Amino acid sequence: DAHKVFDDGSVLDLVSLNLMIDGYVKNGQVDVARKLFDEMPERDVFSWNSMLCGYARIQDMEAARCLFEAMPSPDAVSWNCMIDGYAAAGNVTMAR
Repeated sequence: DAHKVFDDGSVLDLVSLNLMIDGYVKNGQVDVARKLFDEMPERDVFSWNSMLCGYARIQDMEAARCLFEAMPSPDAVSWNCMIDGYAAAGNVTMAR
């Protein structure tokens, strides 16, 4: 289990942590991904977008919006995650 490597005290780089977050999100474990995200010493746009898209995928648009507003530099992927999430949640007004 990838999380065991993290728990064993091994130092993981940004790429490894991003891959773990992305994996948790894709397996529906957004809460586990968020815990890891919050513990990361540094984040890049991929870290932020993985979490953002994870919240959008489960239609937790309140959490997605809060994260989006906290992002240092949202990019096109960030905007697309928000639009897709709002559209999937049936909130066409916000998707526009």
